Amino acid sequence: MFDRRVAEEILNTAAQAVSGVSFCEIKDRYLAVNGQLNPVPERAALPQDQDVRRLNGRDSVLPCARPGWRYALFTVGDDAELNGCLVLSPATLRNSLS
Repeated sequence: MFDRRVAEEILNTAAQAVSGVSFCEIKDRYLAVNGQLNPVPERAALPQDQDVRRLNGRDSVLPCARPGWRYALFTVGDDAELNGCLVLSPATLRNSLS
């Protein structure tokens, strides 16, 4: 049985882990609700949404119109039920000189 609170917790834990990786950043999040991946927070539909849904829970590179890359990383619960997806891209270069 789907538990939205648990799914959100798993997605947030994954997002927290990814934010510690210096070479990528989270560009988008999706939560699986009733078998449908929906952007979190809610927003207008983007072409990327269909790309993510077509993957059916398989981690994969996504088509990208901009320089760099995008990668869909799916999260699953202990029961192997899909509960979300993070879309990753290269980290934005920040100038550390002041």
